[in-house]
Amino acid sequence: LPSTPSSSGEDVILRCVLGAINSASESIYMCMGHFNVSEAVSQAFKRATDRGVKVYVISNSFHSCDLRTGQLDLIRSLKRMLTVAPKVQLFVAAVKDGKVPPFLHSKYLVVDSRWACSGSWNMW
Repeated sequence: LPSTPSSSGEDVILRCVLGAINSASESIYMCMGHFNVSEAVSQAFKRATDRGVKVYVISNSFHSCDLRTGQLDLIRSLKRMLTVAPKVQLFVAAVKDGKVPPFLHSKYLVVDSRWACSGSWNMW
């Protein structure tokens, strides 16, 4: 699937991701190393947690992200996501025993252990 918006402005991968989140009945695991959580995804996570779905998001932190230019966007979007969907469990890379964690570059989504998406798509 193309990862850029079409001429109508639609991102086909985002539409598929939202459909998967909206259909989840048990669990959602999303790993995105660097991204900006959209309002649509935050709202989809809220609806999912409201219906009892466990939602886990894994991302970089200030310590593991080497892309300094967009880091404020990442942190702000994670904060907004948790404000909209406070039941989402967020995991970020942390310094342990003085060691800086490696940069997380993975991008995947697993829904109900039955549907998965992996690739190079960045959520902006």
